[in-house]
Amino acid sequence: MSAFGHHGLSLVEIGQAEALWQRARARGPLRGPYYAARVAGIVSAVRRGAIGDPVFGRRLRAIKGGRMRARLETIDAHRERPRRGGLMKALAVRRARKATERARWLHSLTPRQREALTMDRRRAAVAASVEF
Repeated sequence: MSAFGHHGLSLVEIGQAEALWQRARARGPLRGPYYAARVAGIVSAVRRGAIGDPVFGRRLRAIKGGRMRARLETIDAHRERPRRGGLMKALAVRRARKATERARWLHSLTPRQREALTMDRRRAAVAASVEF
């Protein structure tokens, strides 16, 4: 007795469905909704005549691959965009990193270079405060 006899398939189609079912069971046991979905998929493929059709297989694979790619691109886009709550934290981390870099850079200067830098700042402040 075949599990596919009551789906309205011909004897040839039942043979194809049984072959697909044996291949599916070899991959591992199925229970519950997975079982029903697998049976429905086999019946649908046999009725459509998609068994042994490489064009259909490639199209199905391309659709699945395209969905996965779109999903991964969406995940990457969300990963790149900082969260609103985390934005302030990100800015604080950036400020701290920049301050550390500047302190290291200032520490690497000679006393004469530091003095020249201070004089340049004073000149800029004086120039900014003078109105023309």
